[in-house]
Amino acid sequence: MIKQYPLVMMVVLLIFTPIVNEILFRMMFFDRLVVLGTKKAVVISALFYSFPFLLFKGPTLFVYSFVIGLSIGYVRARTKRLLPCIILNALDNLYYRFLLAFLYPLDKPISMMIFVFVYILAIPIIAIVLVVVNRRKFVISP
Repeated sequence: MIKQYPLVMMVVLLIFTPIVNEILFRMMFFDRLVVLGTKKAVVISALFYSFPFLLFKGPTLFVYSFVIGLSIGYVRARTKRLLPCIILNALDNLYYRFLLAFLYPLDKPISMMIFVFVYILAIPIIAIVLVVVNRRKFVISP
């Protein structure tokens, strides 16, 4: 579907989906779970975020989406803002959904290595760098 309607899918994957995901998982779930503690809220909201991947995509993408959910949840906890979370979610969708459909068929070993590098290492590292760069603006609640 991405190759058939790239412009429509780009709008859906880069604008609509990140906004809806972050409002649901980081604003509604996370903000209500903070009463349990920030760490628990990050983990539980990441589990909620990754659970559909377990049901529809399998355990590999569940683990990946859980790591992404932890990273984005950490950014939400540190910044108290939704926009950085939406941007990270959009970057994840850009890579995972859009660029892979056109650039990297996953049946080749080098493509799989690039995929794993970006998914497992780069996105969480970007989230942590964003937090470190903006550390003076952060307030962590207990």
